[in-house]
Order: sequence, then C-alpha cells, then structure tokens
Amino acid sequence: MNIPEATKLKIHQLIADGKKLEAVKYVKEQFGLALKDALKLVEALEKEVPLSGNGYQKRPFARSSFSGPDKVFYILSRVFLGVAFLLFAIGGTIAYDTNEELKHALQLEGRVVEFTYGSDGGSIPVVEFIHKGKKQRVQGSVASTPPAYDIGEPVKVFVITSEGYEKIRIDGIFELWIGPIILAFIGTIFLFIGGGMYAVSR
Repeated sequence: MNIPEATKLKIHQLIADGKKLEAVKYVKEQFGLALKDALKLVEALEKEVPLSGNGYQKRPFARSSFSGPDKVFYILSRVFLGVAFLLFAIGGTIAYDTNEELKHALQLEGRVVEFTYGSDGGSIPVVEFIHKGKKQRVQGSVASTPPAYDIGEPVKVFVITSEGYEKIRIDGIFELWIGPIILAFIGTIFLFIGGGMYAVSR
C-alpha cells in the first residue's frame, strides 16, 4: 500500500505523542479501512513493517466522497435521532406537567368496586371514592390482563383542579405515566436505530 510521506509523518507523530487511537481513526478515515485493518496498518507503521498491497479491506459504505449508501445512512441516522430526541422531549414534558399537577392535587382514598373491559378484553378498574360528601366513581384508562387490582383493594385517587375543572386520576404507575413510558420506549428504539446508522456512516 502506497502511503504519502506526509500521511506517514502525521501517523508517526500521533503515535509518538501517545495518541495511537487517534492515529487509527485518522487512518480509517483517510483510507476507508475497517477498524481492525486500520489498527493493523498503524501497528505496521509503528514497527516499521513493510505493508502488503492487498492485505487490507475497506469497511462497508466507507466514506471517501460521502455519497451513495453512506450519505443515505448518514441522513437517515439524523432523522431517527431527531425523532428519538423529539419523543424524549414530549415524554419529558408530559411527565413534568403530570408531576406538577399531582403536587397540588387532592389525594383521596378509594376502593376498586368493579371492572369494565377494553376492546382487547383487558380489565379496566372502576374506583369508588367519597368527594365533597358524595360517592363518586372514576374509571381507569389502562386495561390489563390479568387485572392490576383486586375487587375491594384500596386505591388512592387524585382530584386535580385546574381553572374550575376537576380531573380525577387513579394512582398507579401505568395510570399516571403510561404516556411518558410509551414515548420513552419508542424513543429508545429510534435512538438505537439512528445510532447504528450513524456508526455505519462514519
């Protein structure tokens, strides 16, 4: 492999400065080599071993002119990473708003009195509680199989008052935080896919 003298000097300088990893990265980017081959080349230069002409393999989608599959992967990685961070931001905002609401909510004791059933056959709890001297009921928003509660099980409810409007929420991880949980889960998937695409495009 023919390596320009200026490139050799830079690699030797990086090695001499104790920056071998930077030298490997430099070689990988300059020649479009796979990581293991870039490391082999740097070690050969370090030991002043003669370099064979065809002993190195270019990495998939090597970015020499930043075009073709490499560019597609790079753009897609940005899209997926952007969506991931957007989902995290929305989920974080919803979680923050919910937490602020609960700080000022009235907390009451209730009991599960029955279940309704969702379209998938899962059980949705109905909780009875006393508010302003009257018995009231609130239905949960999350169906589960098996039921998340037992009939007669004590459950706390939150009465959230905002601008004269009352919103009643059942206390429970999924009842309160299902939105942020789903957004965080989907965001994580997009983050891993986007990160993988970005690594390939490098």
